[in-house]
Amino acid sequence: YALISTHTSTARITGALADGTAVSQSVPVSLTGNVPIFANLYTGKGLLLGWINLDSTNDDGAALAWVHPAIRTGLFTDAFISTNLIALSPWTNPPAMSALPTNLDVFEMVDGLTTLTNEYVVTVSNNFRLGEVSGPTLLSGSINPKTGLLTVTFTSGKSKITGTGAILLNATNGGGYFLTRTNSGSIILGQ
Repeated sequence: YALISTHTSTARITGALADGTAVSQSVPVSLTGNVPIFANLYTGKGLLLGWINLDSTNDDGAALAWVHPAIRTGLFTDAFISTNLIALSPWTNPPAMSALPTNLDVFEMVDGLTTLTNEYVVTVSNNFRLGEVSGPTLLSGSINPKTGLLTVTFTSGKSKITGTGAILLNATNGGGYFLTRTNSGSIILGQ
């Protein structure tokens, strides 16, 4: 996920990939709203590459290629190339409560298979804090009303896992991920 803020003819992009690698760049915006994405990753052995159009909708099919080298430690040790479709959404500060997602699903990778771990019905209070309504694991979190970035904490017994992501207002959904020392998973928000 990433936050893209524009100032005149420049876009500032800050975000993170699913392995926790931070991505940050400042690039020019073309007259037609196109923005080049190029991030040199993993000390020159990997990259993030593609184009997005800031005037596009979620249906335009913009994609970024993520090239990850083989590394010795971490959750993603194998080399891979992943091309991912990009969903874009303008953010309104503050957003209308009716434009925010109402469900949050947590998926984990277990033995190479993705499984639904918990499903929550989410309420958002006026200070943009998430409140748990259902699920065996306690959920707390917050939405930054200025940016739409999301922080979620799952607490079960003594263990606590934090995930991050972003909300897409015009699609009324969003997503993100969490990482632990031994596992990763996705967070999917929707109506």
